[in-house]
Amino acid sequence: MPKKQTIAEYWNPILIRIGLEVDYELQNNIQCFTCGKTDQRLERAHIKAKCNGGIDSVKNLHVLCRGCHEESEFYEGDVYWRWYKHKRVNEFNDILKNDIARFIAIHPQTSVAHKDNRFKFVL
Repeated sequence: MPKKQTIAEYWNPILIRIGLEVDYELQNNIQCFTCGKTDQRLERAHIKAKCNGGIDSVKNLHVLCRGCHEESEFYEGDVYWRWYKHKRVNEFNDILKNDIARFIAIHPQTSVAHKDNRFKFVL
């Protein structure tokens, strides 16, 4: 079974290329590929389940926290990748919303307009 670091090093450039990168610091700080958690026990998760012929190869493994691993357990192939993309986009949006809320708390005179995942800041 490959080490989590090896899995992360294999997938990070691929995920960057397709626009679903985990984190630019992934090489030094392994985190859940979908939610980004680093404070939880991370697990190796098969993309194609072993019971369906999946193998213990970096090409078939992701590093996920327990919650994301359990959530992804019944997804495979295109369904898995749709789930993965949905999780990444939603996690990114949550992070972005929190960052904007902190910015507005520091700069209360600022207003933010949001439409179709585009933000406009008015000072």
